[in-house]
Amino acid sequence: MIYVSQAHLPISYVQLNFSIQHTEFNSALAYLKPETHQGLQSSALRIMSQRQLQRGTLNMGRATFINEIEALGTEIQLTHRGYAHSLGAVALTRTLPRLIKLFHDALTKPSLDKEELEQSKRAYISELEARYDDDQSLAWLWLLRRLHQDHPLWADYCIEAKHITVLSTDHIRQAWPFIFNRKCFLPSFTSDATQDTLAHLIDPLYNDLNINSGESQFQACRLPSLAKLSKSTLTLVNKPGKQQALLFIAHPTIAPTHPQALALYVALCALGGTFSAPLMQEIRVKRGLSYGAHAGIKGEAHSRYVCLHCSPEAPQATQALLVMLQVYQRGGRGELSDTEINFAKSYLINAHPFSIETPAMRAGLSANACLMGLDPKLLLTQADRIKKLSIDEIRQAAQDLLASQGLEILVFGDQKQIGTQLINELQSILPLEQVLRLEAKDEPTKALTRRSLND
Repeated sequence: MIYVSQAHLPISYVQLNFSIQHTEFNSALAYLKPETHQGLQSSALRIMSQRQLQRGTLNMGRATFINEIEALGTEIQLTHRGYAHSLGAVALTRTLPRLIKLFHDALTKPSLDKEELEQSKRAYISELEARYDDDQSLAWLWLLRRLHQDHPLWADYCIEAKHITVLSTDHIRQAWPFIFNRKCFLPSFTSDATQDTLAHLIDPLYNDLNINSGESQFQACRLPSLAKLSKSTLTLVNKPGKQQALLFIAHPTIAPTHPQALALYVALCALGGTFSAPLMQEIRVKRGLSYGAHAGIKGEAHSRYVCLHCSPEAPQATQALLVMLQVYQRGGRGELSDTEINFAKSYLINAHPFSIETPAMRAGLSANACLMGLDPKLLLTQADRIKKLSIDEIRQAAQDLLASQGLEILVFGDQKQIGTQLINELQSILPLEQVLRLEAKDEPTKALTRRSLND
């Protein structure tokens, strides 16, 4: 259990987390009869199962269940990440016994009502449609699809309505023990109540959770690193009529436990993590190509990637992309200045306290680290560890880990406005293995298709 004391404030933050065991969960699909397996998709099944937590229990219908929660002055918070599902709420400490009992029933006695599932499916399909209608979200989805080929998180970025409509209560009932079981369970509390009191409250739930595979000790989600890119690829995603382009330069990177991980984090901040960093200066201040430009490390747990991105007007996409690439390559050559590195160090050291300023933030950070199989100290002591990094260590990390592999370059926008010169200009400074041409609303599996530069 994650516990952070919050004395003298009678409010408790409750987060009941369940790590995702991707391999084991995917094997759960094999338990379904072959004729019902067609069209099933693991991520859709997991997410729709989690959404049934707020759809009532065997003891009470959805309306009564929600009323009971709201009577405590709170509301359910459902969170899904690639490494965990979470059920949480913020409540007065004196109401915790009732809140935990309601969560207990939701997790161990879900109603899994057919009509409630149908309503939930319609709601989620509407959310997906809205997500795919948003150009910013869609552009990021295409990037994630390209980077996560042959990775457990691939399916998370490819959910479509057809994957939702095929689901039944039988599917969810059979999948439930693989999602919400004892070995995946990690409760997190921020409270003025003692840890012993909270442990006593949560014990009945822990005891009633399914013991899957005969194991009960907590196991973190172990996501593999993204596959390294041997060569560079350009992906052109066409969205006719879009005035603005979205540009990405990305590649998989090292795990947060790697000896150079923190130094690379600082190096990317020096390269493009602040307004005064070279990327923003070259893209916005000197040339006015985009309102913003950013470089950093993104991703979940060990599945991380370096990413530079900006959003110029479509006719200026070629110029902006070339400038981004030049800044990136400058970092890879070890050309970050002492001033740029020292400023990034100072910025990150001063910003760190704001990420852990409240007990609830510290509890959340610790829980997420544990769910990903990381030591929370890696994050809690980040500022002190940055102080100890030398300029040479940071510069060397950039030189070792940037431009050391192929790149995924993705250009989202109206390709007619962007023009064909982009490929020729890009090839003059970066060898391209292949180009992939897509339409914005293509099937997600098209991200796996490669075409030659001459197609």
